[in-house]
Amino acid sequence: MAAGAREKRATGTVLLPLVPMALLLCALSYGTDAQGAFYDGPYHVFIALIAAALLTSLVVTRPSSWIRALLRDRIVLLATALSVVTVVSSIAAGQPADAIGTVSLLGAMAASVAVVASLAPEQRRLLVAGIVGIAVVVALVGWAAVVGRWQPDALTSQGLWRAASTLTYENALAAFLTAPALLCLDRLLTAGAPRLVWSGAAYLLLVGIGASLSRGGFLGLLVGIVVLGVLRGPRLLARLLPAVVGAVAALVCLAPAVPVGSSPHVLLATAGLVVGAGVSAWTALSSPRLRVGAAVAGAAAFGVLVAGASIGHVAREIAHTRASAASSDRAHEWAAALDLARQHLLLGVGTARFLLHWQVGNGVFTASFAHNEFLQLLTQDGVLGLVVLVIGLAAVFVHLARRRHQPGPWPADCAIACLVALLVQSSLDFLWHLPVIPVLMAVVIALAVAPAPPAAGALASEAGTSYARSGELPGVGGGGHGQAAH
Repeated sequence: MAAGAREKRATGTVLLPLVPMALLLCALSYGTDAQGAFYDGPYHVFIALIAAALLTSLVVTRPSSWIRALLRDRIVLLATALSVVTVVSSIAAGQPADAIGTVSLLGAMAASVAVVASLAPEQRRLLVAGIVGIAVVVALVGWAAVVGRWQPDALTSQGLWRAASTLTYENALAAFLTAPALLCLDRLLTAGAPRLVWSGAAYLLLVGIGASLSRGGFLGLLVGIVVLGVLRGPRLLARLLPAVVGAVAALVCLAPAVPVGSSPHVLLATAGLVVGAGVSAWTALSSPRLRVGAAVAGAAAFGVLVAGASIGHVAREIAHTRASAASSDRAHEWAAALDLARQHLLLGVGTARFLLHWQVGNGVFTASFAHNEFLQLLTQDGVLGLVVLVIGLAAVFVHLARRRHQPGPWPADCAIACLVALLVQSSLDFLWHLPVIPVLMAVVIALAVAPAPPAAGALASEAGTSYARSGELPGVGGGGHGQAAH
């Protein structure tokens, strides 16, 4: 009996510190499954899960070991400053209650940073593995939805089927997948990483981003890769080719299923996904002959598939609608947002009183989103809000730059690329309104700058499995609430 009691206590000692990490993963998983936690009901559940993760982290660790560093954290300081600006703006607009949604989301971002700060190194690596795993599942659902014509996981726009996955918004899908994709690509640039795992994950995430047909997503991803190349060294970018070429192969074979008037082409799309996976696995082959053989076989299979698909007209149709930089709706929204911002330049119109109007001919149009988060912030919180955001982001980038050569589960170089990619896409889409996206970015930055682990987490570290190699994926064996997330 005594031995059994000791065994239960030992098991509890090992598993209890994992609870905050598990709850944070549950929040991110739930958020992606519940349309980004955009609507009121799911948003409340999302916030409750993060609050539960924070409370359990206070119980199972020594808060004194990490709270002091947390109070100086740049994301926490930025969230606090933006909360103050939001409250002031809402009070000036005569609707102080309108700030509740935004302030609660900013608080959730700060709470997520606190949870990450409380975790031990092994728990942080498990968190990274969980984030990548969630993203891969979301990407596969998006691809399958295009092939199977499942709504709302795939949506039609301008005569094309586009992957929206469980977020049910194509641009948000691309934004959510970009950070994990850049992490996987960054790991391929890092010597000693398990390249087959990272290449396969990167391949699937790139397929998911490509299936979204998000112009902002493509641009953000491209800029993120360029940033990675600058920080890691341009010569290393050749290591990314298998995953990138594999994704291109899969997307080429998916293309015939994209036009609304076409048939699903299930077999062709599936064959392309399999061939692309084989091409992405090329990076893990050790023998030069095997690599050459795999490349030749993959190229031959890819050529046969492309020849059989006859996608020339399909490519022109997709390029005509998605390769153009023109967007009349966004142009009207941006012009209307600037006009409104000029009328309320200092403190804006308030958080929930944002409504754009414009006229085209005899028609009057309205919109609740500017499709540019910086313009949206300027209009809602005025110049004061935008200045606070710019100063806060500059502080975050400086802090990440200082952490560049320090080890971590999410390298600072990659975190810089992820943040740049999100900011680039945020200038073209509304993304901060889906709570799961800003919270994910807060977690990414927290993983890159997390302080030394607390003593309580060390016990779980010693009792659990140790993952010595940097970058290894542990456990891999085989809207609605109407607030702008500033």
